This record gives sequence, structure tokens and C-alpha cells, in this order.
Amino acid sequence: MNLKFDSKARLQHLGSIRHAKSAAARDVGDRAIEIRDRLQRAESRKRQLEREFHPRDVKDALKEVDAEIETLEAELTNAEARRAEAGEAFQAAARTHENARSYAAEHGLPMPAEDAAEVRGINWPHAGTGGV
Repeated sequence: MNLKFDSKARLQHLGSIRHAKSAAARDVGDRAIEIRDRLQRAESRKRQLEREFHPRDVKDALKEVDAEIETLEAELTNAEARRAEAGEAFQAAARTHENARSYAAEHGLPMPAEDAAEVRGINWPHAGTGGV
């Protein structure tokens, strides 16, 4: 059947896009957190070197840590931008799915069990989340 006119298949398709965008947003968010953690550890190492040693004794080590910090700051900026983009993409997919679900409910069109349950206020268990 043509996806354009099959409300149930269309909602399933939009729901899968929504879930994929959600997973992508989580992944890039996790990546940004990991980079931020690495940056904080590098900054901590630098402070420790500065605190415990004379600058001439750790000049090369400080250069290496400074270069690492600079690289991580650039990576973090990039990761934060990707996280924002992924969040916007998820929000757009979620709005589209919700609008289609509302339209289907309003017009009595067939919809997947998960969508029908959520329209009725029933929390439906989501795959891979261990619950609702």
C-alpha cells in the first residue's frame, strides 16, 4: 500500500524517525560529555603540573597539555554544535510525529498500538529503555 495514504504505516515510519533522531541526539550528547570530561582532566593535569613543579622542569609537558586542551576545546565546540543540531532534528521529528498522531486521532484513522495507547494517555513501554 502507498505509504502516503496508509496512516498506520505512516505513523510507524514517523515514529521510527523520531526514535532514530532521539538516539542520535543521545549519542552526540554522550560524545560532548565525554569530550568535556577529557578536557576537565587535561586542565586538572595542567594545574597539578603548575602547582607541583617549577615551570622550567615541566615546560615540555605543559606545552603538550596546552596543545591537548586546545584540541579538546575545538572538539567540544564542534560536539556542542552537533548536539544542538541533533536536538533540533529530534524536536522537529517529534513535532511531525505528534502532529500526524493528533490528526489521525482526530479523524479516527488507524494507528499503531503504541500511538493509540499514548493518545489515550497510556504509557507504552519503549524498546531498549527497560520500561516506559
